[in-house]
Amino acid sequence: MSSDRILVLDTETSGFLGVEDAAPLEVGAVVVDTQRGSICASFSSLSRPWQGERHGYYDRRGVQGALQVNKLTVEQVRAAPPSAQVAVSFGFWAMMHNVDSVVAYPVAFDIPMVRRLAQEGRDYGMAPVARLWQQLDTALCLVP
Repeated sequence: MSSDRILVLDTETSGFLGVEDAAPLEVGAVVVDTQRGSICASFSSLSRPWQGERHGYYDRRGVQGALQVNKLTVEQVRAAPPSAQVAVSFGFWAMMHNVDSVVAYPVAFDIPMVRRLAQEGRDYGMAPVARLWQQLDTALCLVP
């Protein structure tokens, strides 16, 4: 890659691909300066999914498994900012760092979460942030 600054994105989720109400539990990213071989900036936030407000959501077997795999507790997730707020915070953070490209692994897993966060950014009334999430989605789709 000839890019100087790459955003490396990772999401941790409450379920597997194809699960209707799987949602981001955590969003993390670093900006890497490829010329210097160093990390320029990092972002990490737990995320409280809107689905968590429904009775019994955290008791579901799939969600419990996801929490266990990610070493999170229900209390940590309930105390986290709402996922729409995380989408906006991350969007502004990413815009500040003017990256040349975006990578994630596994891309097929992160794309649905990026799309859900983009929708939440739009729902939160933050069209510029939603556009950034759409750009991330497009960039992720291009990475094999």
